[in-house]
Amino acid sequence: MTRLAGINGAADVSYRLAVCAHRGRPSRLSCLSFSTCPAQRPEMGSIKTVNLSDTPQHFHDCCLAISNQLVDRLLAVLPRSPKHILSIGCGSGLLESLLVVNGTDKVSLTGIEVNENVNKHLPGYAFDTVSGTWATYAGATQAAAWMFVYPREPRLLANYLARHVSQTLEMILWLGPRNDWAEYNEVFAGHGFTSMSLVEGNNLVAPYEMAIVVHVQ
Repeated sequence: MTRLAGINGAADVSYRLAVCAHRGRPSRLSCLSFSTCPAQRPEMGSIKTVNLSDTPQHFHDCCLAISNQLVDRLLAVLPRSPKHILSIGCGSGLLESLLVVNGTDKVSLTGIEVNENVNKHLPGYAFDTVSGTWATYAGATQAAAWMFVYPREPRLLANYLARHVSQTLEMILWLGPRNDWAEYNEVFAGHGFTSMSLVEGNNLVAPYEMAIVVHVQ
């Protein structure tokens, strides 16, 4: 399935109307255009495409294997707008942009990174930075969901749990290697979070990866 991977300012309003044929199936928009200004929507953007299939596949700028089923399943699991999602350590923003565009007006999301140059897919209004590797984002307190995709350090998760859990937070989505989960599970348990469920479905991610929802409320 071909999904569009970039939109201009006008298309930002009407992108949900765009449909094209690819092997007899409708395409779905996949990625937003990139802007370096976090306070301003982009006025121009090039139209790109990315091919997603029903088999999880890797892209050069995303550690996680992505499939059509994964995008659809995450959209079903994550809270809808006006509730907000924070993707902590979003990297290039590829997965996040897939969620934002294919969720149309149902997804409100901000990607967070240390360096703005890492971001390749999220526009400025859906992207922000923190001051360093161990710094946390103040807006996490207002988010209904946090996403950690291939996180590098359990310590960062611990910092967020210690500083920003609030009554607004409903869930934390963890996606990464199965071999890494035990260490992160200890962090969650150490902060009293033991209600968890596996995001289930066929061909969501690679066999050595997993997606876990930690239920906060």
